[in-house]
Amino acid sequence: MVDQILCALPLGREQLLTPIFGYANRGVPGIEIIGLGQQGRSLKEKMIYLNKLNGWDIPLRKYLLCLESEEWELVKKGDRRNIELPLWLLYLKLAGKIKMRTMKDVIAAGKISSRGEIECINFHPAARAEWSLQELIPIVGQLEQGQRSILLDELLLPLRQEAEPKLRLIENCLNG
Repeated sequence: MVDQILCALPLGREQLLTPIFGYANRGVPGIEIIGLGQQGRSLKEKMIYLNKLNGWDIPLRKYLLCLESEEWELVKKGDRRNIELPLWLLYLKLAGKIKMRTMKDVIAAGKISSRGEIECINFHPAARAEWSLQELIPIVGQLEQGQRSILLDELLLPLRQEAEPKLRLIENCLNG
């Protein structure tokens, strides 16, 4: 199984859209995160911990997640944790916990605490910025490929046909 997701990272006054791709296969079971250095190791351990904390039965497979960005070093260290949510969503998708055909048109950004609380970048002041994993997974699962919807303030809203699929922004729901 293969898929990808986009991460919106703050870079000055702009957003850096960084692709993250990944796959799951029957190799040696485990999670490997490439492109984050030491931060990838701690995030991997957090993912394993959250699986155990929530009692999720994740299939024993090799999960490889890879950040593809030359600008990663330009992102401030405090903002780098915002890669956690898109990596986590992609991992859950590859593990079969999020029922979507693909996440290639999804843009996400946010941090995940060791208690499973999600804190997102606020792009819109009226939107909800904090979620739990239990709340988020069923909502994300509603976004099917071709559905052309945007998730905003806990509502799944249809988009006009001419709107780009990339407007299905999880970050707009989570972050603003």
